[in-house]
Amino acid sequence: MNQTYRPAVRFLAASITLLLCCAFLPPSVAALPRATAEQITLVNPGFESPYGAVPGGYVAQGWTSHYRENTLPPLAESGGGSDPTRRPEFKPIEAAQFPNRVAEGERAQVAFAFYGIMDAAFSQQVDVEQDRDVQFSIQAHGWSTNSDDPGQHSGEVYVSLGIGAEGQSWPWEHGIEWTRYEWTPGSYQTYYSRVVTAESERVTLFVLVTNKWSVKHNDVYLDDARCWYVAESGELPPQNCPECPPCEPGTCNEEQIATTVVERLEEWFAGLRWVLAPVELE
Repeated sequence: MNQTYRPAVRFLAASITLLLCCAFLPPSVAALPRATAEQITLVNPGFESPYGAVPGGYVAQGWTSHYRENTLPPLAESGGGSDPTRRPEFKPIEAAQFPNRVAEGERAQVAFAFYGIMDAAFSQQVDVEQDRDVQFSIQAHGWSTNSDDPGQHSGEVYVSLGIGAEGQSWPWEHGIEWTRYEWTPGSYQTYYSRVVTAESERVTLFVLVTNKWSVKHNDVYLDDARCWYVAESGELPPQNCPECPPCEPGTCNEEQIATTVVERLEEWFAGLRWVLAPVELE
């Protein structure tokens, strides 16, 4: 096959597979209502006040901030900038002033790097029943641009969710189950962690945030965290069909898009292992 057409064919095949999966998966399996899940109580899941002072700014009570500086950026090896990471800044954002930046309640948490690349995280340790399957979600969106226009967004800010089944306290410890980095759109979207079996009576929820380039504004907004036990009956926990990042103006790369689609499909199919047990559909 002509090398010129291979990326386009790969992209087309992956896209068709994605559409078929989303179209034919039974609705009652594709999106398990949150109301039917056995919820796990979090401290301040909505990132409301009060906020406490930390290096780099302020973080919502119940959450711990982390960061690495002067290290290789997480996305450098996948085509991102290679400027050493810098210490991010943390702050609350008010719905009264910026309603589109808050998913629910009065405030949301922000992590940002001004003309720099961040490798930052938030965490919360949660008491759970050992040997139970746990998953969590969070709403997030990004703002990454050289413009001061809040409506401009290049989509080059990313998040990854992880669970430390042994109660790890540092995001870069061994043994944490992570999702791939996912790009954040200009409005809130829900992100889901992997399903992890608790190996102790305490697990740690992590949210990693980073950006691809050292542009002027690199903001990640976080809100509305949820955590629950995955049903033992084999019901599939909440799933989003995979999405692809938008092309940067004038630089649409079919091969890169095809690779992204395949990676998102692999991630999405991994969640289907939880429907291998018999499931009664309504």
